[in-house]
Amino acid sequence: DWDGKELPLAAETLDKAKKLAMRHADNQLWRNEDEYVRYFRMRERQLEVIEHMLPLVTSLVYTVEQRMMVADFIDELSDAIHPGNTADRFLRRLAEMREQFKAMPLPTTREQFEERAALFHLVRELERYLIIKSEFHLGNERKPQRLKA
Repeated sequence: DWDGKELPLAAETLDKAKKLAMRHADNQLWRNEDEYVRYFRMRERQLEVIEHMLPLVTSLVYTVEQRMMVADFIDELSDAIHPGNTADRFLRRLAEMREQFKAMPLPTTREQFEERAALFHLVRELERYLIIKSEFHLGNERKPQRLKA
């Protein structure tokens, strides 16, 4: 039943936040790129990855064992998203999940094959999402703080 209204709203909110961060950076004495600007650019890149994931998620129609594993992972990840999360723990979990997938029997039907291929692609996109966050965290020594309007 999801209509996707949240994506344009998220993009609009990120754009406003980035503009506010840029204004904040312009008002600083030293003109280095502001931490807030970097943070919101990172979130924009993550939103792009989410937009790539949606067609994959909506294409999943059959039930394969790996589907629930990925769903549980996404559920846990959604509860842990916050500015201070480095994503390293989730990157390790994805690597473990990929190893579990390799140990499972191969698909026996075309539908199972297509679903597992979509899930594999989705796992790659999740990894990209987490790498973006991890790279941001490695480049930062302190967490972004809330901007004041």
